[in-house]
Amino acid sequence: MSRIITKYSTELKTKLVLELLKGDRTLNEIASEHNIFRKCRDGNGAS
Repeated sequence: MSRIITKYSTELKTKLVLELLKGDRTLNEIASEHNIFRKCRDGNGAS
């Protein structure tokens, strides 16, 4: 089974970081809204 690698634009990454820095929502809330899963956020796939 092959693994699909999703590439995120610089604009999206910047938007997500700015949302996180505002402090209104947690990382999990922001990631969930944008369908970014834990494996993607960890970077190495480790739980």
